[in-house]
Amino acid sequence: MHIGSSGRYAHLEGWYVVPEHRRRGVGSELIERIEPWCLHRAIARLTSDTTAEYPLSPAAHAHAGFHVLTEMTIFVKELADR
Repeated sequence: MHIGSSGRYAHLEGWYVVPEHRRRGVGSELIERIEPWCLHRAIARLTSDTTAEYPLSPAAHAHAGFHVLTEMTIFVKELADR
C-alpha cells in the first residue's frame, strides 16, 4: 500500500508520553482526539513513524491502532570538497 495512493493523510510527528504518565491511556487519548480532527477535514489516513531509538514505540503504535506500512533504511554519503 502506498500512502499517496488513497488521497490525503495526516502525519503525527514526535508524539511522546513521559514515563510517569505511560500506561494510563494518555497516548491513546491523544490519538482519539486527533482522529475526529482528521475526519472533519476529510482525512481518512493517519501516519506516524519511529526509530530503533524508541523501543517502546512500536507497541504504543500498535495499541493505538496503527499497523506497520513499511520499514525503511536511510542511507547517507558524506561528500567532501575535492
